[in-house]
Amino acid sequence: MAVAVCWFSGGTGAGMRLMTPIDCPEAPPMPSGDSPEARTIVATLFEIVRKLPDVRPDRVGLLGHSRGAGASLHYVLSGADVQWLVLNSVHSRLHVRATQLSVPVLILHGTDDRPADGGSAV
Repeated sequence: MAVAVCWFSGGTGAGMRLMTPIDCPEAPPMPSGDSPEARTIVATLFEIVRKLPDVRPDRVGLLGHSRGAGASLHYVLSGADVQWLVLNSVHSRLHVRATQLSVPVLILHGTDDRPADGGSAV
């Protein structure tokens, strides 16, 4: 089962022209991926998903893209009980904290993600 959640409203950046964002006007404003607000939002949504019918709470992981990847990463690094992690275009300094991860991680990131193509200089 996969659940796509809308965890913030709004969006910015060159990548907006390459995707159709989920419109979430009632969601909180977009926080930084490594902020306490982002971790709180992800934690709340994660616990809600774990309680959905037919979800095995012992087999739940996270997939995050861009800012969501940063929020997912920092949520797991905070000690959350997550079984796996997929990070797509994460902008956090993962290489500095990778040894602190204790779950399987799949990282998806291009080697030529320039701002003109929707990526970032990071």
